[in-house]
Amino acid sequence: NKGKGEELGSFLFCHITWPTETKILFLWSKQAGVETTWEIFLQHWINFLFDDEWPILLNPTRPERIVFSPSGELGITL
Repeated sequence: NKGKGEELGSFLFCHITWPTETKILFLWSKQAGVETTWEIFLQHWINFLFDDEWPILLNPTRPERIVFSPSGELGITL
């Protein structure tokens, strides 16, 4: 749903105040992940969740971690 995607992207943008060019890591498992920018993730986050078994998003230079649950819940650790 496009509306939900815009809402989540806006929520993350407002609550995680990393510069848009920040390099982030999105990890599906210990063996599978990708590096991209915060801007690309915010624009296309739904495409990263093709496997929604607790993937983790992190910025290697910051303490915040974002965890996506299979039930659609979002956890942010600071």
